[in-house]
Amino acid sequence: MHQTNSSPLFWLLVISIGYSQPLIVSVNDITTTPATIPVSETVHTSPPPISATSDATTTLEASTTTGTASTTQYTTATTEEPKEDCVIDDADFLDQLRQELINDEGYKEEIYEDTTGNPTFGIGHKITRKDPEFGKPLGTRVSKERIEEAFKADVKAAIESCCKLFNNFQNLPKEVKLIILNIRFNLGHTGLAKFAKFRDAVNIGDWEKAADEMEHSIWFNQVPNRAKRLVERMRKVGK
Repeated sequence: MHQTNSSPLFWLLVISIGYSQPLIVSVNDITTTPATIPVSETVHTSPPPISATSDATTTLEASTTTGTASTTQYTTATTEEPKEDCVIDDADFLDQLRQELINDEGYKEEIYEDTTGNPTFGIGHKITRKDPEFGKPLGTRVSKERIEEAFKADVKAAIESCCKLFNNFQNLPKEVKLIILNIRFNLGHTGLAKFAKFRDAVNIGDWEKAADEMEHSIWFNQVPNRAKRLVERMRKVGK
């Protein structure tokens, strides 16, 4: 009759042999092969925790008014890129605009009254409270540097104004932009904004209609020589 060896050395040998082979554990169809566990370490009967890969989208569970659980997914909001400032930096274009405005607005290195009685200097720059020339008497001399500074600021403001009043102003034909900026210098933002039908015609590229609206306006009779030239130029754009 075979007797079981109860020697401690025997059982130690059995345990050592038993753990010398890899132990295969299957959990949720995921198979992992743990490393050989030394006899001196504690053996856990439950499998080690398995870390799950998290999704990029965070899910939040919340109760609705009816008490039914609903799932709301939160994703990273897409930030729209800020639009660039409306700028025209074409030197030839700006030089041509400057010369045209000198022809229509004049150029004076002193403070004078325009046709409506507003204190003005340079290339049609109407003096406001923000200007250092405000309150100074007519005939006060203004330097060329100051005139250029004021003119550049006026052009920048006029371009930004036109970008607000017309769709895709920067991509309009060069001649159309010159005409519109000329009118803007003459009327200001508020005055040009009232030309609703003219603006509509420009926005759809109907240059003949735009010329008609210019010709049928009160502005046309206020500055007839200037207006006639601009109307003729607008009509030529469509030909």
